[in-house]
Amino acid sequence: MIAVLGITLPLFAAVLLGYFCVRGGLFKPTDMRLFGSFVLNVALPALLFLAVATRDARDVFNITYMAVFATGALLTI
Repeated sequence: MIAVLGITLPLFAAVLLGYFCVRGGLFKPTDMRLFGSFVLNVALPALLFLAVATRDARDVFNITYMAVFATGALLTI
């Protein structure tokens, strides 16, 4: 249970932080479109690159892994 909280708590904390920043007036609701665009076009590809680049080559070039990754990418597009 502690492991699950350790993984999910930072995600929910970031969501709550964003909510309270908009609600408190630090960011405008119109700024969220820009933040979302940044996340999808810059941060997420960088995170995926980092996740793949830090793995062992045998883990990355696993045919099952590549098929799942390609399927997810195609479904996203």
